[in-house]
Amino acid sequence: MKKQNFFRHMVLGVAVVLLACLASCSDTPKYARVIAKDAHLVASINVKQMAEKAQGDQGQKVNEALLKQLEQQGFSAELQSKAKAIVEDPAEAGIDLRKPVLVFVENVEEETGGLVAALHDADKFAELCNAMAKQDGMETVKQEGDVRTLALDDQVAVAFNDDMLLLYVENKHGDVLAEAKRRLSAEDAQGVLERDDFKQMCKATSDAQLLLSGKMIKEGSSDADKFKELLPADVKPEDFSVLVELNSEKGQLVLSAQLISLTDAAQKAVEKCGDAMGSIRGDLLDYVPASSLFVLSTNLKGSGLNDLLLPALKKQGNLSTEQEQLAEKVMKSLEGDAVLSVNSFDLSQGPEVFLIAKVDDEKQMKEAVAKLGGAALEEVEPGQYSMQGNTYLGVKNGMFYVSSKQPVLSMTKPKEAVDASRFEGNLLCGELNVKGLMANPLLQSMTQANSNARMAAPLLKEIDKLDYVVVDRDKVELRLQLEKADKNPLQLLVEEACKL
Repeated sequence: MKKQNFFRHMVLGVAVVLLACLASCSDTPKYARVIAKDAHLVASINVKQMAEKAQGDQGQKVNEALLKQLEQQGFSAELQSKAKAIVEDPAEAGIDLRKPVLVFVENVEEETGGLVAALHDADKFAELCNAMAKQDGMETVKQEGDVRTLALDDQVAVAFNDDMLLLYVENKHGDVLAEAKRRLSAEDAQGVLERDDFKQMCKATSDAQLLLSGKMIKEGSSDADKFKELLPADVKPEDFSVLVELNSEKGQLVLSAQLISLTDAAQKAVEKCGDAMGSIRGDLLDYVPASSLFVLSTNLKGSGLNDLLLPALKKQGNLSTEQEQLAEKVMKSLEGDAVLSVNSFDLSQGPEVFLIAKVDDEKQMKEAVAKLGGAALEEVEPGQYSMQGNTYLGVKNGMFYVSSKQPVLSMTKPKEAVDASRFEGNLLCGELNVKGLMANPLLQSMTQANSNARMAAPLLKEIDKLDYVVVDRDKVELRLQLEKADKNPLQLLVEEACKL
């Protein structure tokens, strides 16, 4: 219970510093040397940058809201005084937030990891630790040579010197305090600083970054087996890392993920996936209404798609030889843009779905569609069929289509179409019309279902669209577009928090 209380105070202290802090940027975090080279996960948070964006012109309101929260915590007079001083001047915490705060997990299964940050005043940080320790009746900071330590229990310890702090967590039956002290004292250690993918993360200028190692996927696990089915024999999950970045700007929030190949074989596998897609031209989007609830577009290269997917289909062994041959014909016939759209949704009738794709060999595709559908298809026009009464598919004018509403392909342009410029040039792009979805009576009622939903409702109303974009063979982005282009998403979160 004492450890939980201490963590509660520590989290509140970090929140106070994060929301009140207004300093400038960071450089390469040399203090990352305490993190093991083979760490499964490392996150880097640019606290100052996020705080500046979150506050906007709400600085005074944020401070007032924090002070109000402090008064409700039942802190001792000493801890209350220290916390208030940090709200008024974040430097009182002693943490140098001009440099990124690093959170790491060295081994997911063993639950080892922690937090590391730079200090600008170790004495002030010691005062904060002592105030929180006394609040919970724990031992205060001890001085051991150049290192000061605080043991929370046999699994969690804090060690710090004049330059940096390390909060270390280890669930193994070792001396966690001794290990934290050893890492802090080993000044010649390089740790994660030796990794090229970590160096790449350090170059990022976004608000926060997360580096995930493929080593998280344990050999012999079901997850590892699934990955191996998708990867060539000479490529393993640990041959990749994923760099996730979060960045907020006025009018949008962007979450991106980049796949980092650590071997030549892994890079070749990524390039092969890219051979299945080209750059979106956007001409098919002229036939999709701007009011559509969801639109997904890509550009397919038939031969590359076949080379990528057919081996996996054969490996699964679920298809007969004839079905494999038909699947090969279908994939090789697809050449050019493809669009999937959900134009509307009715609770009683379901969604109106439309899929259309350009084909290189119309005759071959017609033959394949007829054979795949078999007796379940009823021909309504040459090459165009009805299936199960409310699903239509076929080939016409060099297009393959599937529709839940249109008996035959109609290439009539709507009065107002989707903005194709948002899709053009990407390998794949999806757009979720959040405004349109939230107009649905069913979803509107869900926003009033409980207190959490009602609290989120004002933020949902600020969202215009949510885009999913594959910008390159190894990089995808999730873009949250706000209706108000002059507001930062973090600023909106703070404003709503201040109203509570």
